[in-house]
Amino acid sequence: MKKNKTWVILASCLLLLAVAGCGGKGGEAQDQGNTADKTGEAQTEQHSPITLKFGGFQADNRQPLVDNVIRPFLTKKFPYMTVEYVKQESGNVDKLIVTGEVPDVVIAGYARIPDLLALDIPLDLTELDKKNKLDLGQYNPVPLGAVKAYSNPGQLNALPFSMNTFALFYNKDIFDKFGAPYPKDEMTWPETIELTKKVTRNEGGHAYSGLQYSNNNANFARGVALQLVNPQTNKAAFNNDNGLKVLNTLKEIYGIPGNESQGKVLERFLSSDTAMIPWWADATFTAIGQNVSKGAQLNWDMVTYPHFDGFGNKTLEPAIDTYVVSKVSKLPDEAFKAIAYLSSNLEVQTESAKNGDIPVANVPKLGEIYGSNVAVLKGKNVAGMLKGQFQETHIPSRYDPIAADAFNKFSKQFTDGKIGDARTALAQAEEEANKKIAEAMQ
Repeated sequence: MKKNKTWVILASCLLLLAVAGCGGKGGEAQDQGNTADKTGEAQTEQHSPITLKFGGFQADNRQPLVDNVIRPFLTKKFPYMTVEYVKQESGNVDKLIVTGEVPDVVIAGYARIPDLLALDIPLDLTELDKKNKLDLGQYNPVPLGAVKAYSNPGQLNALPFSMNTFALFYNKDIFDKFGAPYPKDEMTWPETIELTKKVTRNEGGHAYSGLQYSNNNANFARGVALQLVNPQTNKAAFNNDNGLKVLNTLKEIYGIPGNESQGKVLERFLSSDTAMIPWWADATFTAIGQNVSKGAQLNWDMVTYPHFDGFGNKTLEPAIDTYVVSKVSKLPDEAFKAIAYLSSNLEVQTESAKNGDIPVANVPKLGEIYGSNVAVLKGKNVAGMLKGQFQETHIPSRYDPIAADAFNKFSKQFTDGKIGDARTALAQAEEEANKKIAEAMQ
């Protein structure tokens, strides 16, 4: 990508800028491959200094993101900007509303957008998008579509900037010990379950689990983009064929003798007690890196997250991080310029990809550069992890967390054998979810 050029703006252009907006579209060629670079292109030494405040939602610690990405890139691109991080001592953004300390930009996972909308915090970015001519075609359609789905109808209440996903991580030594073939990219869940049986063993009094998943079965349901709540009726909506597919697959996994749910999924994998874990990529990279720094050894690799039959090679809904401009910001135009640049500029997005974040912009040759700055990913199958296609997000509801809690509770009772069949578990989960949703609506 071409680097932006700095040019001297003549006095006449400065006059036009003051009166009608020069826009920086002089004789110098612009970078046509990156529309976000055009937002605020008429940056000059004459621009008044401003301070933009960024903060995480509730107790989210976004200080590393601000220190390592947001501040360095923004102050380089927009020298007149000072970036400040707002630490929420209270741990709750609604208390910041009372004190008038809501940051200009709230950094939040996309599932938090309904909570922010309930607090009337997000600004509709539609007009700012038009004004700044941000090309939304630069974004991967899945995260952009998810943000639109979670926004108010007809609005754009956030911009996505990175994604996180699962991969299937495996311990090579356990597979070698039992003479089993390694997992491969783009396996189905039935194939993965058959492989789990081969590495679920008790050897010399040491019990090896073939595959473990957390008790957050609603995350497992991302593989079918399971609808949790009908947003039109505010009723639970998961007692269907996809819900059955999720529960019956989990029952098959934990029904393998010796592979009962153990908990402490990541810890057991790091201690070589579990052969495979389908787990969050960033959390696993971080944990392995921390272990390596302490001198621990783990002979591991990863492949594409498994997919359900009937869904092609679509693996699961990604988790998406977003930037939300606050309605109370006194600098909405500058805040939008900042987040548009951070979320779509190829230099920013490429650097994020090198650091192990899945970019939302269409970064060329992603499989070749992804994780190149992450020491523990050297020589690992990062391209395989990225092979699967993401599921489009289910239609969201602000009551999804309530439904997810009920789904998790009763699906675990089913996999533990406390409820005899999946339909009963789903029906009981819906009943509890609907009761608690009704209470929340009062």
